[in-house]
Amino acid sequence: MQMNARGMPRWLVLLSALAWAGQSLAGGKQGDPFGELKNFFSTIAPAAGGRADKHEDHGETAETSKDVHLWRYGDRTLADMPELEAYVNGVAGRILAVAGVEGASPHVYVAPDHEFGAFTLPKGGIFVSLGTLLALDNEDELAALLGHEIAHIKLGHHEKDALQQLTGTLLKFGGLYLQSRGTDWAARDYRKVSMASWAAQKALFPAWSREQEDAADALGTDLMIEAGYNATAMVTLLKKVRLATEAKQQVVAGQTSLDQLGKALASSLEKELSREHATAVERQKAVRQYLKEKHRKRPRPPLAKLALRQALEHPATARRIAIYHQVHETAIGMAGGETDPARALQTLQQALAGGEDPYVRMLMFNLQLAVNDGAAAMDSLLQAHGTGRAPFSTYRMLAEQAAASGDYAAADRYLAEANRIFDYPKELLPLSIQVNKAFKRFLAPLQLRCLATADQALIARCNQAMQM
Repeated sequence: MQMNARGMPRWLVLLSALAWAGQSLAGGKQGDPFGELKNFFSTIAPAAGGRADKHEDHGETAETSKDVHLWRYGDRTLADMPELEAYVNGVAGRILAVAGVEGASPHVYVAPDHEFGAFTLPKGGIFVSLGTLLALDNEDELAALLGHEIAHIKLGHHEKDALQQLTGTLLKFGGLYLQSRGTDWAARDYRKVSMASWAAQKALFPAWSREQEDAADALGTDLMIEAGYNATAMVTLLKKVRLATEAKQQVVAGQTSLDQLGKALASSLEKELSREHATAVERQKAVRQYLKEKHRKRPRPPLAKLALRQALEHPATARRIAIYHQVHETAIGMAGGETDPARALQTLQQALAGGEDPYVRMLMFNLQLAVNDGAAAMDSLLQAHGTGRAPFSTYRMLAEQAAASGDYAAADRYLAEANRIFDYPKELLPLSIQVNKAFKRFLAPLQLRCLATADQALIARCNQAMQM
């Protein structure tokens, strides 16, 4: 057995160091021999370009604002639609008034994308896409959606094994995603990138188990009835979930001219979407049966169509919806290979006339790479970063490109921002090693944290960075 100078086995020294690293990262006991690891391995330079992460006041709690960072870590953004967000939170308030949720109050955020869906994150942040809101027919369906999500919170589903699924799973599809995205700025297939993005989001924001979904459907139904809504809307909402899943299945199935990577992505998505579709069908049947058995004599108030329509027709909201509608049509067309990239870029540029938007800018970025316009793509990254509301990939790619061009000072700044905003994501460790090595900094904390992940692919990349 090999011993060190003090007579301790090398494996015990390493194990002790890893334990110290884990305590520091978990916010536990401090005082490890390297100092506070986060402060050390995060870079010390100021934010790139002097830009700070801009906090928008959504009326949320400090806890749910943490979920915004997790949302952005999953490469998602928020829509700047305060009037619509206020309306949606008003509906959530009616559900919360009868739900008796303990702890900090949940908050609902509106995401700008067109895809149908809603996600509840660990601190009570509920994220609903604009496409979902536009697909609803009445406020009762919105109450059904929010009742279901609030039920997940009340039932403590994030405290169970689902939370383990949710955090740290981005690398499940990370290899495929990074291969499709690449770091060489070569022209890319936008359809493949779209599917890679879907796959990565499925990894970071996975579906609940069937048992959890059934429990949330039942409790959500109870809550919306108690709040004065028509529970028939839960059935019609689940029909929309099924139809939305079928639509995405058709898009994925239609991708027949893909390379090996694209086919691997399509296969992964087809399996997941097939499972979700089957679940949606069964959930719809289960809710019908639940209403028949438990709420046969329930009140059946008129469906609140006017309230939702008025919220969507608010002048400021309607203007943003018109802009996002054009963007959505463009994104759908590009994902299906049906839209000319040049025309799509023109549409997206027009959408920015009302102000910068990281969602639109990142769509432009992917399209610009698809037509091999690296200079314009870099400008889109910088513009998205300048909003202070960009997703994680924006910071990551800016840091990668800065390092690739030998501008380690800029890479240092982008890494510092990303580590501060996204709580030191492990995906940045290889690049952090490369940059810190260029500055001749002490690398042991970074190496130890990489080892502590037990992710063999990541460890290999960290080792490769050490050799650069």
